[in-house]
Amino acid sequence: MAKKPSYKELENEITSLRKKLESHGDAGHLVNRKQNERLETIGSLAGGIAHEFNNILGIIIGNIELASDNVTKWSPAYPYLTEVWNTCIRARNFVKQIIAFNHQSDSVLAPLDISLVVKESLKMLRSVIPTTIEIHQDISESLDTINGNPAEIKQILLNLCANAVDAMKGTGGTLGVGLENTELADEDVAETPELKPGPHIKLSVSDTGSGIDPAVIEQIFDPYFTTKSKDDATGIGLSVVQGIVKHHSGAIRVESPPDGGTRFSMLIPSISGESEPEILVDDRIPKGDEQILFVDDEPVMVKAYQAMLELLGYKVYGRASSIEALSAFKAQPGKFDLVITDQQMPDLSGLMLAKEMMAIRPDIPVILCTGYSDLVDEDEAKEAGIKAFVMKPMALAEIADTIRNVLDRRK
Repeated sequence: MAKKPSYKELENEITSLRKKLESHGDAGHLVNRKQNERLETIGSLAGGIAHEFNNILGIIIGNIELASDNVTKWSPAYPYLTEVWNTCIRARNFVKQIIAFNHQSDSVLAPLDISLVVKESLKMLRSVIPTTIEIHQDISESLDTINGNPAEIKQILLNLCANAVDAMKGTGGTLGVGLENTELADEDVAETPELKPGPHIKLSVSDTGSGIDPAVIEQIFDPYFTTKSKDDATGIGLSVVQGIVKHHSGAIRVESPPDGGTRFSMLIPSISGESEPEILVDDRIPKGDEQILFVDDEPVMVKAYQAMLELLGYKVYGRASSIEALSAFKAQPGKFDLVITDQQMPDLSGLMLAKEMMAIRPDIPVILCTGYSDLVDEDEAKEAGIKAFVMKPMALAEIADTIRNVLDRRK
């Protein structure tokens, strides 16, 4: 019979456990602090990239719109311009979703053709996946629309594909991606309360790796569970994948048979209707004849948007420096009917420039544009007297509508 520990022995054991818990607490706090610092760094980097990328997209979009004005719709070049323009708009929307994800705000769901997102993602994956791994696509031709977020769909697909590639690392195999319409009956959703009977889109990602250990398969969606070392963990985590799928009113299922291989299946409700149309040029774009001061620290951006707005009848004075813009305004404050300015510029930010101008002439309307800024948002801009807040890059129809809304409110 084992000897009972003495009170002193129990006290020593309790003290030892307390010290261990305290050390784990300190370690946990240190890990959380380092994680927060890493997230802040990633956030700052994402913001800077978003700003620069939106500037580049703005220049491309502006020049495409200028080119399309000189190309007839029956010209062989017109469909190519349209394709590039549509791709730029998709890229712009993707950058917006990166910003939204970085800010951890609620993402917007809209009618989406999910096949476009899946095909784009697979093209990108092919260039980075080892040649020992074959990609097998099984994407149905006629797919229903979902109410979705393209950036989030891309996130879950890339993450699951990355996990699948890891499972076949060193051995090779087949990465399978499937997309199809499916109809769920009552018995199909009996054990999945997130789902309701009816039409769904099924997105599946499979691999021919060794599979998932049955002992841990129930834990894979836990937030802190991972089978990877801290140096190898690069994905957003299956718990986040599951959260995104739930945000789309769907559910995720996993199968890993004893003979190997793993398949993740996402079921997302489909909706009636079509995805949002993308239009190159709208003949009903509003025009005007007012005088506009356009300010941006990118000279190519100034040149492109100056030419675009002049096509609509406006007299546009472009400046690639906030200091030069302020000097021009001070010299003739009554000359301009509207100021359009970028936010992130050297010397004076757009908001600072606007305040300087409004101090000289309080009634001057200002439109503030930004590719990304943590220093000012739409509410702050309006509180400062800004009449409109626009995210870059700006399509011609969008900036034309905003200009007319701002100018017509003065009448």
